[in-house]
Amino acid sequence: MYSIEIMKLNRPNNTALDIAAFLALSTLIITATLATISQMQKDMLAAESATEFSASYKPQTLMPSIPVVRSNRQK
Repeated sequence: MYSIEIMKLNRPNNTALDIAAFLALSTLIITATLATISQMQKDMLAAESATEFSASYKPQTLMPSIPVVRSNRQK
């Protein structure tokens, strides 16, 4: 009780300062959250496009050259 009364006496009525601090803190939290969501969306789009690329990517494989052995014998 005693400490609460001292705090009330020593602290002036700064409701405008309290509101400004609250708005600044909430703006910071909202900005950080939106930045995180934006980065997650970018990462998901990058992963999705990489998956689409790997699914549509068909490497041009050359047929292995198989030596054909022909005999010169005539029957």
